[in-house]
Amino acid sequence: MRKTYLFCLLSLFLVMSCSGDDESSSQTIQTSANHEDSTQVKSTSETQFAIQVAAFYERQNAEKLKTQLLQTDLPAYVSSNSSEEQGTIYRIRVGPFLTRKQADEFLTEVRESGYSEAFVLIETEPPETPAATTSTKDTLDTLEIQKKQLTSENTCSFPSWSPNGREIAFFKSENGVSGIYTVGTGGGYASKIIVSDDRREVLSTFAWSPSADKIAFVAREIADNWEYVENLYIVNKNGANLRGIFRQDSFAEFKISNLRWSPNGQYIAFNANYGPPTPDSDKIQKVQIISVHSKKVLDPSNSDKTNRLVDWIDDDELLFLSTYRDMNHSLDFAYEVWKYDLNSAGKTVLFDGPMVKNCRYVELSPDKLTLAYSSFDSQPAHRRQKTIFATRLVSLSLLTGQETLLADSEERSVLSDRFAFADNRRIIFMRDTTLWKVDLGGKPIKLGVECSDEQFTLSPNSSKICFEGNGGLFVVNLAQLQTKKPDQF
Repeated sequence: MRKTYLFCLLSLFLVMSCSGDDESSSQTIQTSANHEDSTQVKSTSETQFAIQVAAFYERQNAEKLKTQLLQTDLPAYVSSNSSEEQGTIYRIRVGPFLTRKQADEFLTEVRESGYSEAFVLIETEPPETPAATTSTKDTLDTLEIQKKQLTSENTCSFPSWSPNGREIAFFKSENGVSGIYTVGTGGGYASKIIVSDDRREVLSTFAWSPSADKIAFVAREIADNWEYVENLYIVNKNGANLRGIFRQDSFAEFKISNLRWSPNGQYIAFNANYGPPTPDSDKIQKVQIISVHSKKVLDPSNSDKTNRLVDWIDDDELLFLSTYRDMNHSLDFAYEVWKYDLNSAGKTVLFDGPMVKNCRYVELSPDKLTLAYSSFDSQPAHRRQKTIFATRLVSLSLLTGQETLLADSEERSVLSDRFAFADNRRIIFMRDTTLWKVDLGGKPIKLGVECSDEQFTLSPNSSKICFEGNGGLFVVNLAQLQTKKPDQF
């Protein structure tokens, strides 16, 4: 509301600063209309786009608004133009961007910040001062300018962006005490949600509810037989109303991982890991579903198989993987893709035979039509390595069963297990310690952001990424990164 009021005042000031005749005012309005039409021009490799937020006759007012936008992590700059009729006009813009799509993604954020009249245009006037988060070189030195540090502590990890995009939850362990906290997307003071106490140890496995007002998390506790077990809890974002929804009574029955809320917030699905919770473990793994309200537990798993949770398709349907026949007893895993229906308690296999091989990590695209997974190389049992690394990133169409290799590792390089869908066709992943992106069916493109760990999370509109670096959390505007295709990948 404050930003909307400020924008209205600034717009009024611009009009009052004009010479006062009707002709001058109409020319200012017509200029904006012409810019809007210019976005329809076909872009070339040199075309850049920007978002115009406001315009002033006084430089001081322009610089003031630019500073305010930069403080909200928007890459604002001043661009000026002079004419005999209007004199010098100082325009406040956000960008520049390499594509219209990148500009449109930021336009939503700008308008939601209170600048409802902002619009996209083709940038033809170079900025007077460089945008604070724009880099024109493919070097990590310039990318340091783009990184915004959210936390000053060096004990933060496992960031998770809230579904409403307003804050980031993370795990922190310091002086022997672990807990889950939140911080605003612009940084600042971290708020405590839940921390360990004498009864329970808070673990790093947690997940936002779809409404972004609750957190589900796993805690290690002492069972009735004085042995440690892992249990599942829900707590409000403000730390109130702590509630246990799943409790184990026997020693180390299974470990809980990969929490997934149903879209309506009524259920939570998770992996139940018997034995080591690793993708290459040949122990029995189950998928469990629990009702948030009744605490009733459902088990869609295929018995005597290694089952892997993928994600919810909708409020009542769940996708999971299950090993094919007896192929889960060696280091050559082959999974079928299964769908479970909560209403009928029935399950169906999507394809005839195994479709996913040697899966390390798996994700479902937002439109639920593509499954992507990282995989490792098959090895004879007698040659098993202690550490198994991902070597490929693969997509699988759930409509046709078509499998596509998106990226692979090279000699002396490591492909990360984890990745994330930026949208229905783009995936963000790590190779060695650098972020990359790849379009389904395209070639990988290096983003150039260096991460010390594969723990990262995307904002809901995928315009920003938060990642852990040396124990701290950082945010980078992805749309601002200059990308470079490698000669070979």
